Amino acid sequence: MPLPRRLLTWRDYLDTPVGGPRFQLIQGDLHMTPAPNTRHQIISRNIEEILLDWVKETSAGIVLDAPLDAFLTDIDVYQPDIVFVSNNRRAIIEEDGLHCGPDLVVEILSKSTAKFDLGPKKFVYSRTGVKELWIVDPAAKTVTVSRFAAGAIESEIVWGESDVFATGILPGLKVEIARFFAGMDWLP
Repeated sequence: MPLPRRLLTWRDYLDTPVGGPRFQLIQGDLHMTPAPNTRHQIISRNIEEILLDWVKETSAGIVLDAPLDAFLTDIDVYQPDIVFVSNNRRAIIEEDGLHCGPDLVVEILSKSTAKFDLGPKKFVYSRTGVKELWIVDPAAKTVTVSRFAAGAIESEIVWGESDVFATGILPGLKVEIARFFAGMDWLP
């Protein structure tokens, strides 16, 4: 009879090497996260610039990006691509990372992370204080916006490259999806 596997906790996670490689703790299992590809980095920079411009105008909170630990449960420590934390929730930011879900999480899909971003991570985000999750699909040039309430998905909408959307958690921001994917025409 095989022994039951031991779930790792955030305490075990803290014993991973400092400086790399990067890891995430997902449902008690440690997963190495490879460096993002060029397309991912361009999209990440574009989205971060959009959010930073909005924060400069509104002073509504803070935008942070990976690598940044988000300690969400005893067995889930993620490194979201980009997060926004509103001023009234800044107490979740500590020296070692976030200690609760931020208001907004942006995850950019890749072959190595998609199964986690669309599965267990989305589930945990919905239950740990995240109000909205943007899943950015570089191949399809879409953004799936999931709004969470009471630990479940309240609504989910897929926006295409030609769409513009507004979000209640970032008042006054109109997001042009095409801007997320700008500057990639030269990539193969």
